[in-house]
Amino acid sequence: MSATAVLSQLKSLLEKTQQLKGKLSKAYPTDDQWDTLSDLSLKLSGASKAVQESIRVLKESRSERAWKESEKHRSKAQASTGDLFAKGRLKQPVIFRRNIVTIFEGPKDSRFDSEDVKFRKESTRKRCELIRRLSPDGIISWALSFAPTLWAGGSMASDVFTCLLDDIEPELLQTWPLVIRETLHLLLEDEESLRRSPEYDVFLKAIDDPLRKPVQQRKRRRTEDESEQRNPVHGRESVNRSVNSQVAEGGKAWPSQAAMRKKTNTESASQGDVFALTIEDARYALSYDEGVRSIFLTNPILKTESSFLTAWVSQEMGTYLGERGKKLDYKYTLTKGAEGLRREV
Repeated sequence: MSATAVLSQLKSLLEKTQQLKGKLSKAYPTDDQWDTLSDLSLKLSGASKAVQESIRVLKESRSERAWKESEKHRSKAQASTGDLFAKGRLKQPVIFRRNIVTIFEGPKDSRFDSEDVKFRKESTRKRCELIRRLSPDGIISWALSFAPTLWAGGSMASDVFTCLLDDIEPELLQTWPLVIRETLHLLLEDEESLRRSPEYDVFLKAIDDPLRKPVQQRKRRRTEDESEQRNPVHGRESVNRSVNSQVAEGGKAWPSQAAMRKKTNTESASQGDVFALTIEDARYALSYDEGVRSIFLTNPILKTESSFLTAWVSQEMGTYLGERGKKLDYKYTLTKGAEGLRREV
């Protein structure tokens, strides 16, 4: 049963109960009827308190319920994005195109729309506005994952919609397969509403920009405090990460592409410090450093040790990562011999 139907029933019950007061003053019950009336009024009072308590409990647990109910949708979103990157083509191109048009145009009105349909369309428009506030990568991820009929107003609970909206942002800037940009440009040619949309113009330019930077502001995520207050059980990854924020661990902003290309005065050295990096910083370096030349995999002889990667990066990126990394208590030395460069730790 929908929330609208529940509200309608509660409102009807309240109105009928309030009308009983006037009717009781004109009634002349027998002794047995007085006893029955007393019993019924007590049961009505108890039922009212039970409904009030149920509403309180459901309201307090709405975040956790939405997270659980949205699990299958979140899994589908991950699968849809993974399939696109694996195959380089859209699995459901019609849904993707319909989503993009709906997000930027909104539902079309008709003079034959009933009041209920008008209400649903207005709700859908508000949801479209919220989706447009996502990053360009977030909008594409949403359009890939959920059909318009699934997330339209009246089709999906608002708590579930909000949960999906807060979770859909990719962790890193995405380099989408060519089919995405091609489809977006074909839609621009085909849909007049998109050609008249300033927001779509900004969105498309961002996707076309190879040097675009992560945006600093992201929609609020579920916080660990909220999760722990409503469910003290640990183990599920919190979504309280501003995943596309320019501020990563340590509070230092990631540099722009221009800053990364700028020459520094750092002197070359054959011997230097060793730093441990966060996963996010390593991903950033491998994704955006134009100076990455080679990446090596080392499988240690000792089976108890993990394999590790070594990457050659630009001097500028090395300086930047050194400022962000955690300095370790040993050094490395590069020596050049007949066999070439050899690293001694």
